[in-house]
Amino acid sequence: RHGPRPSPHTLPGGWLRAALAEDACPVMRIRAAEALGESAAPDAVAALTKALTQDGMWAVRAEVARVLGKVKGAAAQAALIGALDSEPDARARKAIVEALAALPAPPVIARLLRVAEGDSSLLAEAEAVKTLGRLRAPEVFAAAARALGRDAWADVRRSRALEGLGASRDAAALPILKEWTAPDRSPRARAAAISALGALGDDLPELRRPITQHLVEVIEAAPFRAQLAAIAALGRLKDPSALGALGALHRGALDGRTRRAAYEAMAEVRDGQSPDRALAGLRGLVETLERQQLGLRERLDRLTPPEST
Repeated sequence: RHGPRPSPHTLPGGWLRAALAEDACPVMRIRAAEALGESAAPDAVAALTKALTQDGMWAVRAEVARVLGKVKGAAAQAALIGALDSEPDARARKAIVEALAALPAPPVIARLLRVAEGDSSLLAEAEAVKTLGRLRAPEVFAAAARALGRDAWADVRRSRALEGLGASRDAAALPILKEWTAPDRSPRARAAAISALGALGDDLPELRRPITQHLVEVIEAAPFRAQLAAIAALGRLKDPSALGALGALHRGALDGRTRRAAYEAMAEVRDGQSPDRALAGLRGLVETLERQQLGLRERLDRLTPPEST
């Protein structure tokens, strides 16, 4: 009988490097890359760098990029920046840009700015603006302004730009994001701006109350996509002043998904806990009230005389 197959994470570095370079199974190559990334040794980073540009499958190259982003360091940074000069696949280019979010260095910001100005991959171009915000680069405002003025499939440029502004932790993003929650904006951009407001308020406590007040004004008449985004943002902000608006949606919304989302957001606001724990507590309260109501009805039935026939 054969014993259990060893995990790649317990295998020697030489075996892992060979598996990454030569194994016919893409899943095995990805697992080898993940194991090599845990060591971050120079020979491991060199093997990952080679796979980033030479592996024949875009999905493997994308996973290798993510591993290098976690490895960090000058060698990983150089590998990711260099790969943007040669990577042909739009999905892998996007993964490389995402990986650069872990490397807040001037060469990274400079390369992301070039991608944000225009790239062969729309996904990478849009993601670059978002990544500039995640890196808290002041240049995100100019990059976002360009992106917000350009149409794209599924409004991806505007959506990622708004997400980048929300991640910037800069109060100067507030008026821009509020402007993009207006009813005349596209549904996708409007929802992205609302979600970004939730992120901004979560990072900057001094903005939570004004953002909550704005979202409460928006939420009632917003269309479905924007309404769900506003509900989630209010749950994230956990400001008790939102409970009235959330309660009204929970009681009166026609769509069950909206009522459910409002219910969960109320639980987050009330308990300030994780959604699962807060929801469990609120469910328990509702079940207790239902049992009490049933008991009252049974007692009332016993007290009410039967109708004469």
